[in-house]
Amino acid sequence: MKALTITFSVLLVIALAWLSLPYWPRSAFQDYVWLYLNDKKLQKLITTADKTSYDIIRWLPDRGHSAGIRTDTGFDWQEGPTFSKELVAAFEQFNTNYFMLVKQDGFWAFPGFSEAEIVDEKEINNAVQVRSLDYFYRFGGGLIFQECSDELITSIPTGKCDQLLFGNWVVEKSWFVRSVDGF
Repeated sequence: MKALTITFSVLLVIALAWLSLPYWPRSAFQDYVWLYLNDKKLQKLITTADKTSYDIIRWLPDRGHSAGIRTDTGFDWQEGPTFSKELVAAFEQFNTNYFMLVKQDGFWAFPGFSEAEIVDEKEINNAVQVRSLDYFYRFGGGLIFQECSDELITSIPTGKCDQLLFGNWVVEKSWFVRSVDGF
C-alpha cells in the first residue's frame, strides 16, 4: 500500500508540474522542466529539421514562417520556405505562436530564458552597468566551450560557456556587460 501511495504521489506531482508549467514565473528552471517534459517531441523536431537544407527556421503560425541558409555574411532568407508535412506536424505539436531553430556547428539550438542584472550599482557617466545573459538549448555536441560556472560568468564581461543537462541536451550561456542610460 505504501508503494502505491508513493507512486501515486509522484505521478500527481509530475501531472501538476506539466499542467501548471505555463503559469510558472519565467526562469531557466522553467525552461529545464519544459525541456525535460518535451524531450521526445523536441528530438523529433530536430531530427525532422535536420532533413531540410535550412540553417535557421522561424515558426510563426499566425504570421507566416521563414527559413534561411547560412552564408558568409549572414543568412539567405528563402521566400515562402517549403516545409514537409512531417516538419509542420513537429512544430504544431508545441502549440506556440513562435519557435526558432538555428543550426550552429552542425547542431540545432533554440533560444530560451534571458535575464539582465545590474553588475554594479555605481553609475558611470550617468549609466548603469548591466549583464545580459541568454540561454540557448542544443541537442548534442557535448561541451564545446568552457564549462559554465557563476565565477566564470561574473569574472569576464563577455563570453560563452555550456553545461550538460540530461541525455544529449546542453545549455549554452552567452553574456555581455553593457552600459544602460536611465536604468
